[in-house]
Amino acid sequence: MESCIVYFSRAIEPFEIGPLLAQSQRNNTRWGITGVTLYVRGSVVQVLEGEDQVLRALYQRIEADPRHHQVEHILTRPITQRLFSTWSMGYETISDSQLEEIHTAGALSEDESTFGEEPLVLRIIRTFYEANRHNQMPSLSY
Repeated sequence: MESCIVYFSRAIEPFEIGPLLAQSQRNNTRWGITGVTLYVRGSVVQVLEGEDQVLRALYQRIEADPRHHQVEHILTRPITQRLFSTWSMGYETISDSQLEEIHTAGALSEDESTFGEEPLVLRIIRTFYEANRHNQMPSLSY
């Protein structure tokens, strides 16, 4: 079964996101994971899609990663179709106000049905990303 995980986190200290995204793209390609990262001044919103057990193991590693703190799980749900199927890890820089809007939508999504309509937080992230994906880093090829 495939699932989707959405979470927020903060970086312990400022870092260069490019090398982290390149590493994520390589690993995600290998593990069959797709998704998108939205970033603003050390805050990350990430959507991960893939096989349920692989995603859960990845999320546990993320929670234990010393580069993150305030890791906040927003949503885990089964999916029948990936929203970001062509991106091993898409990327976009967002504003503080956009981060707050996504965070608010995440809180509202906690009450939504597991199999019902697409949760609000995913609709906002997908719509924003598709409209603004000029910063997307290309998938790495081997």
